[in-house]
Amino acid sequence: MLRGRLTLRLESKMADLSYIRYSAGFREAVVITTGDPRTVNDPAPRNPLGILYRHSDWNVYRYVKFDWGTDQVAALEGGCVHWKQLSYANGLFTVTSDISDSFDTYQSGGGGGVPFSVAGFLGNVVTNGHYCWVQVGGIGMILANWSDEPTGAGLLFDGGSYDLAVNGWNASNGPAVAQSMQPIPVWTGDPDVIRNPIQARILIVYA
Repeated sequence: MLRGRLTLRLESKMADLSYIRYSAGFREAVVITTGDPRTVNDPAPRNPLGILYRHSDWNVYRYVKFDWGTDQVAALEGGCVHWKQLSYANGLFTVTSDISDSFDTYQSGGGGGVPFSVAGFLGNVVTNGHYCWVQVGGIGMILANWSDEPTGAGLLFDGGSYDLAVNGWNASNGPAVAQSMQPIPVWTGDPDVIRNPIQARILIVYA
């Protein structure tokens, strides 16, 4: 009976405990300055850059530095960001909302294989040069360059070629980074800049 109660207590504790996961597999507590990784906008780093974290919402996030790029593309909630700097050896994990400043990494390493530049999705507006958590796995809102698809649940998206917005998946653009979980609504904003918010399953890191 005592063991049963202890197990239950530990499981409850585990559900609430903040974790980070390094590439080597180590874990320790993290700092979430707002209590919600989606709204963090740290002026100085509060965690090691590049770490992965599973929140109590069961979504997975990575801690990065945000840069709005040469074109000064302002961050938006749900916006897709791409790698601007990525070096595990040097601790560089900088993402950008300006796709023209991004670069491709490769799944097989060494400059070969499938190109991949998407770093994650913003949970909120982030200030240029600040630090935040980008969502890399689980369920969240994304911005898509897509409109009026009533049967669109299950559509796959890649990083595309637009600032902040993903596009319909094309194998030549690398792996899918998200999958819609709802019909795609009609976009009523600027017809030249479609950033349609949709609920999606984010597929960058297995959640």
